[in-house]
Amino acid sequence: MASRDEHEASGGTGFVREVRESTRLYIDGLTAEIDSLRTQLKNIRNVGSDPSAEHERLFEQYAAVESQNESLASLYVATYRLHGGLRREVALSVIERSLRT
Repeated sequence: MASRDEHEASGGTGFVREVRESTRLYIDGLTAEIDSLRTQLKNIRNVGSDPSAEHERLFEQYAAVESQNESLASLYVATYRLHGGLRREVALSVIERSLRT
């Protein structure tokens, strides 16, 4: 059986250094991943901690979509009337109403 000095002389310490280094790199990677997960968890908790703010944001988004929907419906009606009326007076009336709204 080889003594410790013989093992070190034959390069045994190189292997130990490699294992230590790869273990250190692995632990550093895990630590970075844990920090990232903690940050993500903190962000999730912050979003969930104020449901009224989320509700307000969704309500504002709904109001904007509803406004766009009303504008689109008005435009559809105006276009339908414009193409449906063959008389010049009707067409001008539709255009004037569209411009007012």
